[in-house]
Amino acid sequence: MKRYKIGEFAREMGVSQDMIKHYEKYGIIKPEVDEQTNYRYFNINQGEKIIESKKYRNLGFTIKESAELIFDKDFAGITEALKGKRDEMEIEIERMQAYLSQINQLLKIGERFDQQSDSWEIVHLDGFYFLKQTDNYEFSQDEAVKDKVRDWLDRLPITNQAVLVPRMSFYEGAFDHQWGFSISCKKAAEINLDVSCAKLLPAGKYFVFASGSLQNQPMSKERFHEVKKLMDKFKLQYGDEVLMECVFKSHDHGEGFSHFIVYIPILEPVG
Repeated sequence: MKRYKIGEFAREMGVSQDMIKHYEKYGIIKPEVDEQTNYRYFNINQGEKIIESKKYRNLGFTIKESAELIFDKDFAGITEALKGKRDEMEIEIERMQAYLSQINQLLKIGERFDQQSDSWEIVHLDGFYFLKQTDNYEFSQDEAVKDKVRDWLDRLPITNQAVLVPRMSFYEGAFDHQWGFSISCKKAAEINLDVSCAKLLPAGKYFVFASGSLQNQPMSKERFHEVKKLMDKFKLQYGDEVLMECVFKSHDHGEGFSHFIVYIPILEPVG
C-alpha cells in the first residue's frame, strides 16, 4: 500500500497539515514512523478515518467527540449521540430563526429613518416588558434584577436597550428617566424569557415614530418637546410613560447618532 508524507497526504485529502496533526493528536489517524528518518507516513485507509471524522464534525461534533464516535461507541451509542445533537440543533435553529426575524424587523425599522423625521403611525401593540437598570445615570438594580440582566443581554437584539420616561418629566423641573432593556410581550413569550422582574407596559394603541439625536447630547426634557408638540397637535391623550428603544447607533462625518423608536401609549377617550 502506497505511503504518503504529511504534505502529500494533506493535499490528497483536501485538508491542511495542521488539521492532519489534530487528527493525530486525538488518535483518529496513526502514521507509520520511519525510525531512521523520523518521517511520518500515511495511507489511504487513514484517509477513510478522516472522512468519517469530518462527517461528524460537519454535524457539529468536535474532533474529540468524533474520535469517540469512531472508536468507542457501538451503534446504540452513536444513535444516542445523534439524537442529542439533533435536539441541540433544533434549539439552535429556533434561536437563529428568532434572530433572522429580528434582522428583518431591524431592516424595516431602518426604513423609518430614511423617511421624513415627522413620519409616525398609530398602531395597536401587544405591550412591552421593561427591565430597569438605572435611575437616570446611576445603576439601581436589586439583586433579583442583576440575576436577570445576563439573560436579557444574551437575547440582544431581540431585547433592546431602552429608556423609560414618566410623562410628568415633560413638565417638572427634573427630567427623570430609567435606562434598561425592553421586549415586546409577544417576543418574550416566543423565546420563553424570564420577565418576573420586569415592568409590564400593557397592550393598546401606541403613537410610534422614529427619532434620532447626537450621542453626546444628554437625555433632557428639551429633547421631548417635539414629542409633546406632535401629540398636542393631534389632541392625543397619552399614558403615564414613554418607551424609547435604541435600535441603532451610527456615525456620519465624525459624529455619532443614536436612533430610537418611540412608543407613546394613547389613552382611549372616556364616554
